[in-house]
Amino acid sequence: PLPKHSAQRKNETIYEFFTRRGESNRTRIAKENAAERQQRTQRQENAKKSGRPSKTACVYYWNDQGGHYIRNRANRAEFDDLWDDYPRPQRRFDPVHNEWDLCVLFE
Repeated sequence: PLPKHSAQRKNETIYEFFTRRGESNRTRIAKENAAERQQRTQRQENAKKSGRPSKTACVYYWNDQGGHYIRNRANRAEFDDLWDDYPRPQRRFDPVHNEWDLCVLFE
């Protein structure tokens, strides 16, 4: 079974996940109001400036399990150690969901 809150579907690859998430994000962005747009763009700007998650952002890491990557939610206690394991090119921010994904495949 997939970890709780991963948002990954059963048998979904990392590539399929991000394709689906991208489509979902485009739909959400098209429907957002001015306040939601401002909030999203502010999160995006803050992520670019700081390069680190805000206190409200969730962090996920992708773990290779026999060639299939599984999305796992990091808790605050493990966040600092995990973050340092992934250089900047291996970090991806989603301003719509306010989530960071960490994976060695992102390079």
